[in-house]
Amino acid sequence: MSTRAIKALVKIMQDKEIGASLRIKACEGLLEYEAPQDIVELAKAFLTSIFEDEEKSVTDRLDATKLMRKFEAPRIRQQVIAQRDPVDYIEAQRDLAISIRKGELIRAGLLPNQFPADWADDLRSADWIPPPPGPTQTAAEMFREIDREAAERRRARLKLVKTDQQPQ
Repeated sequence: MSTRAIKALVKIMQDKEIGASLRIKACEGLLEYEAPQDIVELAKAFLTSIFEDEEKSVTDRLDATKLMRKFEAPRIRQQVIAQRDPVDYIEAQRDLAISIRKGELIRAGLLPNQFPADWADDLRSADWIPPPPGPTQTAAEMFREIDREAAERRRARLKLVKTDQQPQ
């Protein structure tokens, strides 16, 4: 099934009165989108006729060759090897886990100089695996939440101190 747009592009591509560069652009419009196979073959035949014609300008021949290569073979790309977790993410998660554990120890009543010698050894080990990223919260958001919760606890303590000091 040929649409009116496809018919118009074929007409432009086949019109010898139009410059080769515009005819190549019409051909590109045919190849870049889904089109009937006979139209695709017609466009490829046109491109072949342009890049094989030594009387055509080098620019037109190169454009036709480039377009033909683009659609005749898949592009070769170097394989990208992605790290499972970026180093920044791992270190941010490690810092967060250490901060959380430090907060738990302080809430348990210990001062930093009273922490056990190995209180964060497992978190600092080279084989520590961070938790997977949450679907809605980044490490920065978690740090902000921890800071917000700490500020709320400080405000609550101040309120308790103020109510204890008020005369009755």
